[in-house]
Amino acid sequence: MEITALRARLTDLEEENLNLKKQIRKEVQEEYEALVQALFVTCLHIKEKLDENQLNLIQKVCDLISEVRREGIDNMKDLRKKWGSARPEEEIEKNPAKEQLRALEEDNCSLAALVCKARILGRWRLAVQQAHFQGQLSRAEKEAIQSKKECLSIKLMAEREVALFRQQLLALRQALARAQGDNVNMWKRQENQVQLLKELEHRVTQEALNRQQLDLLKTSSMEKLLDEVEQKEQQLQRLTEEAERASKLGQLQQKKIKREIQQMRSQLTQERSLKLDAFQRVEELQSQLNDAEQSSVQMSSPDGLASRARYSLSSPSTSSRYSQQHFLKTNLKGGKIIRGTQRPKTDPAKHKKRIDAVFLPNVAKNTQLATVQVQSAPSRIPFRPDW
Repeated sequence: MEITALRARLTDLEEENLNLKKQIRKEVQEEYEALVQALFVTCLHIKEKLDENQLNLIQKVCDLISEVRREGIDNMKDLRKKWGSARPEEEIEKNPAKEQLRALEEDNCSLAALVCKARILGRWRLAVQQAHFQGQLSRAEKEAIQSKKECLSIKLMAEREVALFRQQLLALRQALARAQGDNVNMWKRQENQVQLLKELEHRVTQEALNRQQLDLLKTSSMEKLLDEVEQKEQQLQRLTEEAERASKLGQLQQKKIKREIQQMRSQLTQERSLKLDAFQRVEELQSQLNDAEQSSVQMSSPDGLASRARYSLSSPSTSSRYSQQHFLKTNLKGGKIIRGTQRPKTDPAKHKKRIDAVFLPNVAKNTQLATVQVQSAPSRIPFRPDW
């Protein structure tokens, strides 16, 4: 089927190609037809003018010849009159015949011009009729080509419809065979489904009996489970109450420990600040003692004692009471001071280190004891102390 369709398509294409070539030629002819007709008309006009000119020339030549002849005849008559002639009558008789011949020639020329015009008119009519017939012929050829195209398209459509009908027929036959096979399968499936339904009904009845038995067992077991659940709920309530109590106790102990730790920290900070103040005071006193010792060395002479007394009276703000008492005692003893014996200066950084070494381990021990007490408390819920 495909090969025949391709062949038909090939023939159609070849015919279309030929028709297109013919159509192109006709279109070219139609395009140049007006030009050809115009050229033909101009040629006819030119030929008509040429014929007219030829006739006019012939007529003019004849007129000139007749005039010249007349003048010659007149001259000859004048000469004969003067000189005399032996045959004057014969010449007079010959002149009318020549005049008749001349008239006939003129008539012939006019008739020839009329014939030429008639021929030109006939040719023009022939050209017009030929153009008219050519247009009719081209229209008829176009109609024939169009009818051929329509016929070919109708044939192709018919062939396609035939092919489609055949394909549809084959498809319908195949569908009929499939439907018959499906019908047979459906009958078999229906029989199998009937058997399965019977088996399902039997199973459903058995399952219903089993469910009834299971429902009875479930009701009995549910009652037992409810009793057990009630007992367990009571136990849970007891355990939750105990856990809440233990958690409350743990929270109270934790709060107490926090308070004690805060108190201890505040005490330690106070003690540390007091000790630092004491050390600063000791350092100040030591510096004052050193100043007093230096001044006592200078006061070993009588001039130095007087200057020292004046200096102590003039600057009471720079010395403390303790330094003044010590200065007076040294003066009363009579200057018995060992020279070169000076007390070593104290370093505040060392005192700070000693304080940290003494007091911080005690703080660590106290915090460890507090955490041990909290952990040994009877609580089931674990908690983390916030320091």
